[in-house]
Amino acid sequence: MKLVVANNVSKIYSNGQGLKSASFTISEGEFVGVVGQSGVGKTTLMRLLCGAIFPTGGGLTLFGIDMSTVTRGELRKLRGRIATVYQNHNVIPCLDVRRNVILGRLAGASWYETIRRMAMPARETGEIREILEKLNIDDKISERCQELSGGQQQRVAIARALYSQADIFLADEPIASVDPTTASLILVNFQSLKLQGKTVIMNLHQLDHAIKYCDRILMLEQGSICFDGPPEKFVESAGYSRLASTGSKEGLPQ
Repeated sequence: MKLVVANNVSKIYSNGQGLKSASFTISEGEFVGVVGQSGVGKTTLMRLLCGAIFPTGGGLTLFGIDMSTVTRGELRKLRGRIATVYQNHNVIPCLDVRRNVILGRLAGASWYETIRRMAMPARETGEIREILEKLNIDDKISERCQELSGGQQQRVAIARALYSQADIFLADEPIASVDPTTASLILVNFQSLKLQGKTVIMNLHQLDHAIKYCDRILMLEQGSICFDGPPEKFVESAGYSRLASTGSKEGLPQ
């Protein structure tokens, strides 16, 4: 089943081009790694795919919904099916880890449901602790996020996404602020979502991780897609050679 269909989609900002003429489809159960140097449109693509911004050209459908004519009600339901992990974590510092994770399942919920679940978080502790344990952060479940390091806050944001029961998981550089061991742990957890039929779309600077964990690579260059295919074909491509040659600047393998 095709969850994302992009047909020459573009996004133009007041100060320049963010994405241009990108065409691709993403189906249920895929783990797609999006690579490319900084400033080529990776974050713009993520924001389009979560409905935070809208195309200025071309066509984009998510779950069969045309994003050029989407209604507020459709957008609210759509966002409930998409979990996003940003580079800046987006945790709520004054809340404890458990409540931050609970928020992952409250997209589109009523105020009553939100207050009820946030007021009685103990009911959901078991499942939350299991997720946190997979990320080696279960000992922080009762601590406020403002007391955690940046890398720990990132894992809380990832746990919130994993708890969400979403159909599409979008991750913008989720391993940028963690050590190599934790990075592998995080990617294994995202990879396991495929077994549940979930779809993962992840921006990555690290080519070695993209090749090892993703089953498909999209490479952006100057706002356009210059490669779309499996990792084994990517390592043979000219795009891979260009990115690998800039590894010292972009955090790529050398």
